[in-house]
Amino acid sequence: MYDLFLLLHSYLRWIVLGLALVSFVTAITGWLGYRPWRASDEQRHQTFLMALDLQFVLGLVLYLFLSPTAKAAFADFGAAMKDSVVRFWGLEHAATMFLAVVAAHVGRAMSTRRQGPDRHRPMAIGVIVFAVFVLAAFPWPGLPHGRPFFRGF
Repeated sequence: MYDLFLLLHSYLRWIVLGLALVSFVTAITGWLGYRPWRASDEQRHQTFLMALDLQFVLGLVLYLFLSPTAKAAFADFGAAMKDSVVRFWGLEHAATMFLAVVAAHVGRAMSTRRQGPDRHRPMAIGVIVFAVFVLAAFPWPGLPHGRPFFRGF
């Protein structure tokens, strides 16, 4: 079960990042071009957030129930904070990705409170903040806590 969830979480991240890029391009071109908010803008942002929420739920299942590294961190949190790999997976990754999800949703919520072309600006800023958090907590290959970009089946 752990391997299946890890594989899904690993591949869904690329879909989420691709949708975030599409959302950002849509928002920034709408903002800078002072283009009215269209139904297609709404659909792109909703698709991004749905994929992001699914990714977050998969991550929560891994973190709370399946990950042996998270279980080790919960068993002795003091010792976990001294081990950079366990600390990354037991605290840093989860906390930072939670902030990334919050940033994306706050950008979305703020954009729904505006009308017309002004809706694009908070969405663009929300996606930028989301991306900063994701890049900070990404398990880059080559780091002690790194993971491969693509896992084998």
